[in-house]
Amino acid sequence: GAWDRIDPADRSPLREAQVLNGESPFALGFDPGSGGAEWLGQLVANHLIRRALFDVVAAHGNVTLLADVAVQDVATGRGAARVTLADGRVLTGQLLAGADSRFSKVREALGIGAEVKRLGRSMLLARVAHEGDHGGIATEWFQHGHTIAMLPLNGRRSSAVLTLEDADVARVAAMPPAELGAEITRRY
Repeated sequence: GAWDRIDPADRSPLREAQVLNGESPFALGFDPGSGGAEWLGQLVANHLIRRALFDVVAAHGNVTLLADVAVQDVATGRGAARVTLADGRVLTGQLLAGADSRFSKVREALGIGAEVKRLGRSMLLARVAHEGDHGGIATEWFQHGHTIAMLPLNGRRSSAVLTLEDADVARVAAMPPAELGAEITRRY
């Protein structure tokens, strides 16, 4: 039922995608094909998806949501897992799922190893307006030193996604809106 909680006006159809590499004139294309589908999928802002999922879970009588309280400590044993919250409450159960991101504090606290490769790159996401019609086509362009993707939103808007070295992302993110727009246009 989460999908039904997202306003159709907040769903942007993705009709096609093109991936470009450097100066090559060729593009790797993705389209719905001959299966009769109108689009590849629909783009929806992450916060809207999370809100819809939260609302669906909150509506269930057999689920207790604990928000605005941090996990202080976790432990597991033969018969149960234990979570101690910052407010002093202790929760126990037979299963503990560490679904708190790829940098999981739960995993770390339990000594479960993971190999994390920090590549020195970050992503910057900006919603942009533009004069031309994107036609529901997403583009991603790989160039030495950076990647830019333009993900179509409803109307003449897109989500611009820049992947740059960490220091470059910090510099670009600090730009005033007009300067940021010019930088995205230049890169695109």
